[in-house]
Amino acid sequence: MFAEVVYKTRRTLSDCCAEVMKGTGNCVSDIDVYRGIVRAYFPNADVRFLMDIEINGAAPSEEEMAKLPEKPAPKVSAKKAAPAPAPKPAPAKPESIQLSLF
Repeated sequence: MFAEVVYKTRRTLSDCCAEVMKGTGNCVSDIDVYRGIVRAYFPNADVRFLMDIEINGAAPSEEEMAKLPEKPAPKVSAKKAAPAPAPKPAPAKPESIQLSLF
C-alpha cells in the first residue's frame, strides 16, 4: 500500500525529502526522517521504533570494566599544501576534427 501511494502521488520523493530536511540544521535522526516521509504520504500515520538488545554470555569482568578507554589517534592538522605552480600552456596548434560516416 505504501509503495502504491508513493507511486501515485504527484509529489516526488525528492520533494518530500526536501520538506523533511528543511530546518534540520547540521543533523537529523533517521527516525525523524522516516517519520517525516511517512507523514508526507500518510498525514495521520506515525513511525514507531523498537530496539532489542540481546546480551549473550556473561557480564564483563571487573578488570574489563576498570579499563580506561583507548585514546583516539591524534588528529592530523588540516593545513593544505600550497598548490603546485600551474604548467605553462603549450603553444596553440591547429585543431583538426575527424568525422566518420560509416
